[in-house]
Amino acid sequence: MATISIEVHRMDEQKYNLDQSKVELDKLFDLSTKETDKTACEALAEKARIIYEQYPKSEDIALRYAKVLVKLSTKQTKAEEIAETTQKIKEIYKKFNEPQDIALRYAMALVNLSAKQTKAEKIAETTQKIKEIYKKFNEPQDIALYYVMVLVNLANKQTKAEKIAEIAQKIKEIFKKFNEPQDIALYYVMVLANLATKQTNAEEIAETTQKIKEIFKKFNGPQDIAIYYAMTLVNLSTKQTKAEEIAEIAHEIKEIFKKFNEPQNIALSYAVILTNLSIKQKKIEEIAKIAHEIKEIYKKFNEPQDIALQYARALISLSTKQTKAEEFAEIAHEIKEIYKKFNEPQDIALYYAMALANLSIKQTKAGETDEIAHEIKEIYKKFNEPQDIALQYARALVSLSAKNTKAKEVAKIAHEIKEIYKKFNEPLDIALQHTMALVNLSAEQTKAKEIAKIAQEIKEIYKKFNEPQDIALAYTMALVNLSTEQTKAEEIAEIAHEIKEIYKKFNEPQDIALQYTTALASLSTKQTKAEEIAETTQKIQVIYEKFEEPENIALYYAIALVNLSLEQTNLDKLNDTVSKLKKIALNFEKNEDITLCYAEALAKIITKQQNEEEKLEIIDKLKRLHDRFVQSEGITVQYLTARMDLVKNNQIDQSNLLNDIYQSLESIPSIKILNMLIEILENEEQFKQNQVQISTTNIVKALDKLCFDSSIEEGKDEKEKNLLIRTLKLGIISDTKYDILKAWIDYYGDDSQKINQLIKIYTLVQQIKYELGLKAEDKNRKLKFGHYTSGEALQSILGKKDTAPFSISGKTRLNNANYMNDPEEGVILEDILKLEKRNPLEPSSWFLMSFTSKTDDLAMWSQYGNNAEGVCIVLNENDFARYHSLSDLPWYQKNSDKQIGHKMKSSVEIQNDNSLNEYDKEKSIRGNESVQNYEDKHSTLNTDMDYLYRVAYVHYSDDQFNIEESELFTNEEVRRLKGLLVDLKSELRDYKNSEDSFYKKAIADCIEEIRYLFKSVDYKYEEELRILQYANLRSDNNKIKIDYSPEFGKLYLERKEKIQIDEVIFGPKFPNPEYVTPLLKLLDKEINYKKSTIKFR
Repeated sequence: MATISIEVHRMDEQKYNLDQSKVELDKLFDLSTKETDKTACEALAEKARIIYEQYPKSEDIALRYAKVLVKLSTKQTKAEEIAETTQKIKEIYKKFNEPQDIALRYAMALVNLSAKQTKAEKIAETTQKIKEIYKKFNEPQDIALYYVMVLVNLANKQTKAEKIAEIAQKIKEIFKKFNEPQDIALYYVMVLANLATKQTNAEEIAETTQKIKEIFKKFNGPQDIAIYYAMTLVNLSTKQTKAEEIAEIAHEIKEIFKKFNEPQNIALSYAVILTNLSIKQKKIEEIAKIAHEIKEIYKKFNEPQDIALQYARALISLSTKQTKAEEFAEIAHEIKEIYKKFNEPQDIALYYAMALANLSIKQTKAGETDEIAHEIKEIYKKFNEPQDIALQYARALVSLSAKNTKAKEVAKIAHEIKEIYKKFNEPLDIALQHTMALVNLSAEQTKAKEIAKIAQEIKEIYKKFNEPQDIALAYTMALVNLSTEQTKAEEIAEIAHEIKEIYKKFNEPQDIALQYTTALASLSTKQTKAEEIAETTQKIQVIYEKFEEPENIALYYAIALVNLSLEQTNLDKLNDTVSKLKKIALNFEKNEDITLCYAEALAKIITKQQNEEEKLEIIDKLKRLHDRFVQSEGITVQYLTARMDLVKNNQIDQSNLLNDIYQSLESIPSIKILNMLIEILENEEQFKQNQVQISTTNIVKALDKLCFDSSIEEGKDEKEKNLLIRTLKLGIISDTKYDILKAWIDYYGDDSQKINQLIKIYTLVQQIKYELGLKAEDKNRKLKFGHYTSGEALQSILGKKDTAPFSISGKTRLNNANYMNDPEEGVILEDILKLEKRNPLEPSSWFLMSFTSKTDDLAMWSQYGNNAEGVCIVLNENDFARYHSLSDLPWYQKNSDKQIGHKMKSSVEIQNDNSLNEYDKEKSIRGNESVQNYEDKHSTLNTDMDYLYRVAYVHYSDDQFNIEESELFTNEEVRRLKGLLVDLKSELRDYKNSEDSFYKKAIADCIEEIRYLFKSVDYKYEEELRILQYANLRSDNNKIKIDYSPEFGKLYLERKEKIQIDEVIFGPKFPNPEYVTPLLKLLDKEINYKKSTIKFR
C-alpha cells in the first residue's frame, strides 16, 4: 500500500519589524513549497528560525515558522531527521499553550514522520500523539484527516488481518462521524484494500471488497478509489476457486478499466485478474483468448514489465492445456523473448523456467530434454539457486529421467534431484519430484533387490510428510515396478495387498486403483492355478466396474483374463473368458493392446477346439482383428501363427499363407513374422506355396532388430537366435548391409558358434560407428563443417560451366585412406584392441574426406590451408545425412563375386516406410510374451547423402585408454563410446591365440570400417569429422576415379551430390580474393564469404 506524507504550501531573510517579518516568513514558506532540494529547504528553515528567535513571543511568527518546518519535513528522507523537525514544532506548540492552528501543523509533521518510520511500534507511538491532539480539540475534521493518514501508515506495517481490521474500524468511525467525506473515504478504502491482502479466505475478502464497492458507488466511482477497488478485486480473484466467479470479477474490473479510458495503473490489476482466470479455465480456447487480451494490454502501454509478467503467467496457463511439443516450444520462445527484453529479471525467469519444464515433458528425445534441463540449470545458477526455480529444474530432470532408458543415467538424475531436495531442507514440492524420478529409476532397474530399495526410499518420504496422496501414488507405482521383477506369486501378492491398503486409505481414488489393478495383473502372470487367477481377475473386474469401465483399467483386466485363459482346460470356462475379452475389445475397439489380448485368447481357444468349422470361424475372427490393426505386430503374429499351426497339421487350406506372411512383413519388420517366412522357405515340401516377389527392405529392418534390440534377446527362441544365419543361407536378400556376413556363413557352414561370435563383433563395430556418427539431435549444437583446401581445388569444386544458367557444378572428392597425413592412422585402434598391425603397404578400399569444426583457425591454416594461401569451405549442414536410429547404418557392401540363387525371385525395393507429473515409465507386466511395437518414423534414407562421423581422440598408455572430451562429444557419448570399445576388446579376447587366418581376416575387415575414426590425442586440436565410403579396388569398378596430376595417379571417389556451400573463408595470405567473389556471387548468391583476419607469419 502507498505510504502517506503531506505536501504543505514556500521566503528570504532580513531584519524587519513584526509586520515585515510576517511577510518575509510568508515568502520563505512560498519558496519552500516550490523547492525540491532538501539542503535548500534546510537553509530556508534556518532563515525562518532566525526571524522566529527575533520575535519569540509572537504566535503569528511561530505559526509561520512551524509551516516552514512542516515543509522541510516533507523533503527529509530519514525518520531521525523528521523526528527532530517534528520535535521543534512540538516545542513551539507547547510554548504557546497548544493553539489549534499550530496543533494542525504538528499533526502534519507527525504524518510525515509516520511515513518514514519502519517499525509498527514507532508508528503506534506517533499515532497516539496525533490521537491526543485530535481528542484535545474535540475531534475537528481537519486534524481527523491527519489522524486517519497516520492510521493508514500504521496499517501498512501490520502483518495480521485482525490488527488491520481494528484500524479500519477506527477509520470507519471517523468516516461516519463526519458524514462520510470523500477525502477520508479514500483512506478508509486504502486500509480496507490492505486488509484484503492479509485475509485468507474468499468470504472475508468478498465482504471487504463489497465495502469498498459501496464507497466507490457512493462517490460516483472516482478514479483514486477505483484503483484500490481494482486491487481488492485482484486479491479476491486469487482466492476464488471457480472460473465463473473469477470471470465475474474480470468483468467488473473491465468496466472500471473502460470507465477511466483504460489507465495503466488499473490495466495492471485487470491483467492480473485475467491471469488468475486463465489458471482456472479448463478450455484451451478460453485460455488462449485471455492470453491474447493480456497481450493487447501489454502492447497498448508499450510493453511495461509488470504487465509483461502477467502475460508470461497467462502463457504458462495456456501451456498446461497444450498437447503438442511445437506449441510448448512456441510459448517457451515467446516468454524467452520477454525475459531477454527486460534484461533477464528473476520474476520472469521463473516463468521462463516453468515454460521450459513444461516443454521438457512433451519432448520425445533425451537429448532435447537434456538441453532444456541444462538451460533451466543455467537460470537456476544465475540467480543463486532460488527454491522456486530449483523446483522447475527438478521437474525438467524428472522429464529427462523419463526419457532415459539406462538405469545408471536415471540414477544420476535422481541423485541430482535428491541434492536439490536436501539443499532446501526437504520441501514437499521437491520431494514429489524426487519420488517421481525414483519411480522412473525403478522402471529401468531389472533386479528386484534394487527396486525394493527405491520403493523403501519413497516409502520413507511418504511417511515423512504424513502420507500425502500424490507421494502415495508414486510409492504404489514403485511397488508395481517391483512386482514385475518378483518371481514368486506370494511376493507379488504382498505387494498387491500393500497397494490395496493405500487404495483404501484414500477412499479408493482411480489413479491408485490403476496401480492396484496393475499389480493384480502382474500377480496373475505368476499364479499357476486357474482358480487363483480367476480370483485375482474377479478383483480387477470389481474395480473396472466401479469406475465405469475405464480404458486404462480395462487393459489390465484383459491381461488378467488372457493369463486366466492360458491355464483353463475346460472349454466352457475358456469360452466364457474369451466372451469377456470380446466384450472389452468391442468396448475399446480402437485399443490395440486390448485387442491383442482378445487375439491371444482366440489363438489359445483354437488349440482346444475339435470342430473344424469353429476353428475356421476363429481364424476368421482373428483375420478381422488383424484387418483392423494391420500394423500391429502382436495381433498379426497371433493370426499368422494360428493359421500356420493349422496348415502344419493339415487342418486348413494353406493357400496364400506365404503371400500373407510376406505382405505382413512388408508393413511390419517383425522378427517373429520373418521367422515364419524363413521356416516356410526352409520347408518348401511341407508348405507348397506360390512364388512371391520378395522385397528386402523390411527383411533388413527385422534383421536390424534382431541384431541391435537387446530388449528382445530374452524372448528369442533357438530358431530366432539363428535367424540371421538362416536368412542369409537362403539367399533371399542381396546387395544389402548384411552381404559382408555371407562369406563368413559360406566358410563356416554349420559352425553357428563361430558365425555368431563374428556377428556379435561386427554388431559392436556398427554400434561404435553409430555412436561416432552425427545424429539428428546434434543439429541443435550449431556445429560448422569446414574443409581446408587450395584455391585451385576451390575452382575445381565450383566447376567450369561457362554458359547460363550458372550454378555450382563441381563435386567434392574422397581420397583413398592410404594418403592420410598421419603415419599412425588407424594404428591406435589396433593397439587398444590388441590386434595385429595392418601392413601399411596393404591397399585400402576405404575413401575419406575430412572436415573440421575449427573454421578459420591458425593451426589449420598452417597445416591444411596451403600455408594460409588456400581457403576454408564451410559446407551447409544439409549437405549431410544424420542418424535417427541404428537401422540407418549403411554397412559397407562387398560386391559378391557370385549371385546366390533361389527359385523365388529377389528384388530390392526402396519404400517409404501438462506443473505436470511424468509417470510414463511403468513396466509391461504381461505374463505371456512382451510385445513391442516397432515403428520406423523416418523414410528410407537417401543413399546419395553421406553421413558425417566424428573422429575420437584417444589417450593410450600402458594398455589403458581414455577418450578425450571435446566440443564434438557430450560426456555421455564419451562414456558410451568407451564402454563399447571395452565390450569389443572383451569379445576379441581369443584373437591372439587363434590359428584361424580366415577369422583374423574377417575381424580385420570388420575393424577396417572404424579404424580411420580413431586418432591419437596429439591431433585433438583438429576437431575432425570424416565422410567414409567403401569401394572395391577392382579394375571394373566405375565408382573409382584417378587423378594423374601428381607424379603417380591418386585414387578418389566423387560425392554423388553437388556441394552445398554455406561460406568461403579466404586464407590470411590468399592472393586477390576480390577476383573470386564475383564468381561466387554469380554461381550462388546465398554463399557468404570473408577473408581471415588471423595474423599469419
